[in-house]
Amino acid sequence: MLGFFILRRLIELHKVSSTTRDCTMTVFSCPVRGKRVTRINNHRLDELYVLAHERRETKKPLYVSNQFIHAYTSFVVRDDARNWTDVYIVSDFDRNDCIWRIPVSEVYRLFTIAAKDYPHSIQMVYSQEKGDYEVSTN
Repeated sequence: MLGFFILRRLIELHKVSSTTRDCTMTVFSCPVRGKRVTRINNHRLDELYVLAHERRETKKPLYVSNQFIHAYTSFVVRDDARNWTDVYIVSDFDRNDCIWRIPVSEVYRLFTIAAKDYPHSIQMVYSQEKGDYEVSTN
C-alpha cells in the first residue's frame, strides 16, 4: 500500500512523466453476487463475489493506487510454490460492485516503469475552466 501511495503522490506532483501516469494495467474484475459486503463478511470472497466470472479490464495507475490506498478488503494469493501471484482488492467505494484481481506481475511492471521514469520536460497551460494550470510532462 505504501508503494501505491508514493506512486500516487509522484503522479500528482508531476515527478514522473505521462509515461507512468498513462500506462495501462491489465486487471480483472469479479462481479458481486448481490449480497452486501460488510465488515463482518468481507473475508468471504466466494460468498460475495463470482470469482469464476472475472472480466479483463485495463486501468490506469491512479485508479489502481486508490484501490490499494482505500482498501476495504485485500487478500494475497499464492501459487503451489508459495509465490505471490495475485492480489484481490477492493476499495470501500467499489465493494458492492466488484472485487479486483491484480496480478503481482502487473504491479511489478508498473513500479519498474515508474522507477525508471524521469520527466525530461514540463509544459504548463493555463485553463480558464479550471482556474489553474494543466501540467503535462514527458
